[in-house]
Amino acid sequence: MSEEILKPEETEDPGLNGPELSETVKSIEPPLSESEAKPDPDNSSSEEEKEKKSPIFETRLETGEERKREGNEYFKSGNYKEAIKKYETGLYHVEFDEMSWNFELMEEHRESVNKVRLPLLLNSAVCWGKLAETDSLDHAIGKVIELCNEALKIDPVNSKAFFKRGQAHLSSKKYEQAVSDLREALKGSPKDKLVRSTLQVALVKAKEEELSSKKFWQEKLGKAMKGEEIEKPAASFTESQSLCQKLLNCLRSLFNPLLEKGTKSD
Repeated sequence: MSEEILKPEETEDPGLNGPELSETVKSIEPPLSESEAKPDPDNSSSEEEKEKKSPIFETRLETGEERKREGNEYFKSGNYKEAIKKYETGLYHVEFDEMSWNFELMEEHRESVNKVRLPLLLNSAVCWGKLAETDSLDHAIGKVIELCNEALKIDPVNSKAFFKRGQAHLSSKKYEQAVSDLREALKGSPKDKLVRSTLQVALVKAKEEELSSKKFWQEKLGKAMKGEEIEKPAASFTESQSLCQKLLNCLRSLFNPLLEKGTKSD
C-alpha cells in the first residue's frame, strides 16, 4: 500500500465502495436553493468562476467526478498545481450551503455527496504534500492538515488522511502530533512499510525533542538553585503555557523515580 497511499484516488475510497455513481444517485434530485446554482465570486477561484453549479443534483455529482479524473491526469504528469485546481473545482460543484445540507438534502443525498468529496479532499492533500516536499511551504503544509481534517470528518478512520496529516506534522516539527496520526494510520494499514518507516522517524524525533527539553530544563533548574539570574525576553501567553507544561513534565520525570523509591522503602 506504500504506493497506494501516495497516489490519488481513481475511484471512491475503498471503505465506501458500493453501486456505481449513476445508480447511487438515480432519480435523486432534491430541491436546491437559488444561491446553490450560482458561484460565489468572493469564495471561488478563477477556475471555479468559469463554471456554474448545476441546479440538478445528479449533474453536480457527475461534474465532481469528472473534475477528479481530470485532476488525476495532471497528477500523473507531475503538474500538481493544475491538479489541485481541478480537485478544488470538483469540490466547488459538490459544496452545499448549510441550509441545503441540513434541511433540503436527505441522508442518502449527503452520503452520495461525501462519496465524491472524500477522494477530492484526499487527492488535494496529496498534491499539496508534494508541493510542500519541493518548496517547504508553510502554506502547503497547512493546506494538507486542513484537507485531512475535512476528510476525517467524513471517514474518521481513513488511513490516508491520518498518514498525510502525520507527514505534515512531521514537516512542521510537531513530533507528538505526527506520532499520534501515524499510529492511527498504521492501525488501518498495519503492513504498509512507508507508514511504519515514517512512524519510526517521528518516534526518534519525538524522543530527541524530549531529551533536549529535559536537558534544557535541568540546566535552568540548576542555575535557579544556584541563585543565578536567568534573563530571557518576555514570552507570549501561549509560549508561557508551553514552557510551563514542559517544566512540569521535566519535574515529574526528575522526582517521580525518587518518590517511587521512597514508597517502596516504606
